[in-house]
Amino acid sequence: KMLAAHGAGKISAYVTHGVFPNRSWERFQHDSG
Repeated sequence: KMLAAHGAGKISAYVTHGVFPNRSWERFQHDSG
C-alpha cells in the first residue's frame, strides 16, 4: 500500500528457496541417459 500511495504502478517480488530436504534437489538434475 505504501508503494502504491507513492506512485508505484507495478510491484513485483521474487523469492528463492535454497534448502532442499531429503535430496529433493535431485529432481532438478538432467537425465544424461
